[in-house]
Amino acid sequence: MVSRRLLACATLLAACQGALGSTSSAPGEENDPPPGADGGRDGSVRLPDGRVAPPAPPELEDDGGVPSEFAPLSVRAYVSKVKSVLTALPPSEHELRKVEANPGALPDLIEAWQATPEYHDRMLSFFTMAFQQGDVTNEMLMNVNQFQQINTDPRIMQNMRESFGRTVLQLIAEGKPFSDVLSTRRYMLTPALAMFMAWLDERSSGDGGGVSDLLDQELGQNGKYTLQGDTKIPLEQSVDPASPNFLNFYSAQVAAMTGDCRKPLVIDRDNRLTLYTMTQGETLMRHFLGNPFNSTFFCNYAARETVLNRADFNSWKMVNLRQPRSGEKATWVYQIPKFRSGEELVFRRPYVGFYTTPSFLYNWQTNTSNQARVTINQTILVATGQKFDASHNAMPVSTAAIETSHAMPGTACYACHLAMDPMRQFFRSTYTLYWSVQSDSKQLPPVFVLGEQSTMGNGIASLGESMKQSDRFASAWVQKLCIWANGAVCDPSGSTDGAPSDPELLRIAALFADGYDWNAMVRTLMSSPLVTYSAPTATSMAQGHAYSIAKKDLLCRRWDHTLGLDDACGLGALPSTQSGDAVKTIATVLPADSYSRGQSTPVLANDPGMFFFAGVENACAALAARVVDVDGAPYQSRDVDGAIAKMVHELMGIPAPDDVEPIAILKEHFSSALADGAAPALRSTFMLACLSPSTVSVGQ
Repeated sequence: MVSRRLLACATLLAACQGALGSTSSAPGEENDPPPGADGGRDGSVRLPDGRVAPPAPPELEDDGGVPSEFAPLSVRAYVSKVKSVLTALPPSEHELRKVEANPGALPDLIEAWQATPEYHDRMLSFFTMAFQQGDVTNEMLMNVNQFQQINTDPRIMQNMRESFGRTVLQLIAEGKPFSDVLSTRRYMLTPALAMFMAWLDERSSGDGGGVSDLLDQELGQNGKYTLQGDTKIPLEQSVDPASPNFLNFYSAQVAAMTGDCRKPLVIDRDNRLTLYTMTQGETLMRHFLGNPFNSTFFCNYAARETVLNRADFNSWKMVNLRQPRSGEKATWVYQIPKFRSGEELVFRRPYVGFYTTPSFLYNWQTNTSNQARVTINQTILVATGQKFDASHNAMPVSTAAIETSHAMPGTACYACHLAMDPMRQFFRSTYTLYWSVQSDSKQLPPVFVLGEQSTMGNGIASLGESMKQSDRFASAWVQKLCIWANGAVCDPSGSTDGAPSDPELLRIAALFADGYDWNAMVRTLMSSPLVTYSAPTATSMAQGHAYSIAKKDLLCRRWDHTLGLDDACGLGALPSTQSGDAVKTIATVLPADSYSRGQSTPVLANDPGMFFFAGVENACAALAARVVDVDGAPYQSRDVDGAIAKMVHELMGIPAPDDVEPIAILKEHFSSALADGAAPALRSTFMLACLSPSTVSVGQ
């Protein structure tokens, strides 16, 4: 059956390509210009919106001196690609016909798609990846937070990963310029994440390590709080310093115990719980999360009702984060009502831009040797696509922070340290090596050094303001989105190491820099030949068309939308290899968009290799068991024709009238499987559709 399916996949590939309508020509034949486009005598192409794509420059000719042949994609191919990338959904026949009649209608369609929740989900995924927020793990937090004794609640970890992506989406929705990602002090938080960040704020470690709990210091030597189960004290009273019930909390765990274990649980500096966690704040956080307590060898306070409820992990709102004013106290971990309703929180740690979030700092942690060099390098990579190398040719206005023990003048490494060491001081003068507030007055002030820029900095906020001035900021983000769409670098060189050179990308970047309207840039780029291949660009003439597999987030979202599933891969619930769910387990190893340390280009897995095909085949088999011949499922053997049509139209995304050959292939496969006694034949047919190129790839 597998061999038959592989053969059928090859047949289906040809059918899909025919349905999408590739317009490549035989050698010696002329290609018609894209519908609605006029070709110029000089080889340029006038696009429907009036723009002119330049002719291929002489250096793009092949070795024989003949200009490289360019085969534009058909409207059906590129509209399918663009809508899939932006929403994980296939286009409707109406949408396809609309662009066939007028290619200039594509930006209007994109604008309509931008109003959908599917677009929101895809942009959340993109921003989480592009701002390097999605790879932080519990182990990373425990490495930095010395003596942390509990695994961070997985829901908080997921909140932490999503927070800045949601922040960017909210800034865009408010009409703020995209450049605010470098300077915002407002963040999308859940009450649970806000509570966790308050705990991080209370837990202080200097450059030399150790832990100081600021809540301990606030409560004083005799400070304590109690957990009791006799009286249901409103939480508002427990956190009100003016209430007689201040720091006396009702605990469902304590209430459930009997006998001597029913006594109030007193948390003070000498309590073994506090000694175990090192801080009263962590013990109190465990109570809010419902973690079980062990107060004696005989009393286990099992987790039951929790203070934080489901909504505390799912309710997002924009919150302003600022540092205390003179004489003002910060927000404490126990102030749950404020986390739920407040629009401003006071933390000792400064929060500004994407580069100070817990998910960024704990992902790119540092040590006594590295001294935040990796952190500043990743920050510049995210913001401008540049990394520290010899191209940073400005002389810093101050070289006092350069460590000659790492690189002596005249050595190969010195050019990097010339810029990196003064810039790492943005982090070193603000935070300790454990990302607590820096109190070392001997730290040197930061210096911004990037390209031709070199200015003295004034705190971590001035880093973002300086990065806004970089002429690479706009082009870097157009490039990031273009790579995400194509699965390849959008530059004739095939690399992002140098300055971008494709005239079309530079044109879009210039438009973007004029106001930093993100959604307008998306419409411009996604309807541009850089993505659609509807006309030649310097990149496509030099590199050809780029086709990519549908990486994890896109493929999983496509399965959800077309099969009526709810997070089949566990993207929103931290999939685990121990989950017992085959699809979730396989999803952990599917290729995904991500950045590696020191790399300006994301991991570009774009070929359907053996492991990708095997993984997707197994996932499709598991999905078939859920959506074929199951009560309420979309595909039923009692209506084979209807089920197959649904597979082609929705899962494969091929509408009429291009559906004739794919439907015929699936029907033939079903009949062969049925004749061979393969049961259930419809599940095998579903797997073939699930493995088709239009399902598991982008742009073909």
